[in-house]
Amino acid sequence: MEEKKQCVVYGQVPSKSNQYRIVTISGHGSLAKTDALENYEKAFYQQCNLRDRRISGFFELYIDVYFQSNRSDLDNSLKVVLDCLQTIRAINNDRQCTLIYARKFIDKHNPRIEFSIKEVVGVTKCDSKQPEFEFK
Repeated sequence: MEEKKQCVVYGQVPSKSNQYRIVTISGHGSLAKTDALENYEKAFYQQCNLRDRRISGFFELYIDVYFQSNRSDLDNSLKVVLDCLQTIRAINNDRQCTLIYARKFIDKHNPRIEFSIKEVVGVTKCDSKQPEFEFK
């Protein structure tokens, strides 16, 4: 039986593409997370009720992202969410995600993400067949 795990995390999810800065460590350049990304990761850990679930198999992610404005890209926020899920050990590895169903909304007073993870039970490998779409 498949199981859906639901969660809401309040706050503006940052865009992955803008959340690293170049720093010098012992004379060598390196990437470091911005304060905004670190703060979001901490908030995610505190608010997400899926900590330590360790979903090790394949899963699907269903997510509604509520931004403060229309400036943010939906796709850049998805990587942050998947990385956060992996960091809090809700999932073992984000490469096990087989489907992402994402929607973008605007809520300038209450930015947040609302999502569920659906475990794909009984599947041991990804099917290499491409789904058939009908374009009109």
